[in-house]
Amino acid sequence: MIAFGSAERQERITDPIYFQNAELPKAMSILGSSFTALAEENGRLSVRVDASMPRQPFGVVRTMRYR
Repeated sequence: MIAFGSAERQERITDPIYFQNAELPKAMSILGSSFTALAEENGRLSVRVDASMPRQPFGVVRTMRYR
């Protein structure tokens, strides 16, 4: 998941990725990047970045409605 914002209010650009420890190592890609989740220990995930996310323009738009 790619998230932005503050610790109090965090929003995300992508959906979270869920998987079980039994699936490790697990290769994944998000917005052109690729990485491999290697191991989980004490609530911490070790990852290897196989390809970084290419530079690309994108914007975040928030829409609010008031009644």
